[in-house]
Amino acid sequence: MPLPELENKFNSTKEKTSPVEMIEAIIPLVNAYQQVRKYDSAVHCLQGALPIIREKGEADQEAVILTALGTAFWEKAQLQKALDQFSPALELFKKSDDKMGERAIFAMVGITFWRKCEWQRALEIFTDVWRDSDGLKIDNRFASLQGALERGTVTLQNRVRMGRELQDAMKILQP
Repeated sequence: MPLPELENKFNSTKEKTSPVEMIEAIIPLVNAYQQVRKYDSAVHCLQGALPIIREKGEADQEAVILTALGTAFWEKAQLQKALDQFSPALELFKKSDDKMGERAIFAMVGITFWRKCEWQRALEIFTDVWRDSDGLKIDNRFASLQGALERGTVTLQNRVRMGRELQDAMKILQP
């Protein structure tokens, strides 16, 4: 769906619908913003939706918004701000026993520590995540996160290629 249509859909659902319907409108919109590198637009949109979701008392949906907000900061390379959003999202996912939400956060946090060159911490997180993730499938709530992971994977592949060409192992590991 084109970006203007996604914006219209979100604006029409902003305060008149349930938190679930709002999430269904906002996640494709912020993912579209992030795909065209409009990270500030994604952040602004999510920050506007967060108080509405909180007011309605939907902790599960709040966790999804916080995850998407952390992902937008992550793509802006504002890693500490990303971690600041992922932390409360993780707590909300744990309270609701949402294993997919927990794994999504752990994946992003692990990659964030990799980007911060804290490789041992990243490795510990990934080891824990993969050990406990049998049978989990990514759902639509995490479309922006999945998009960020895909773009991050491409970046990592390019860095590995660059590191090999330059014969410099640090180029492979550094963000």
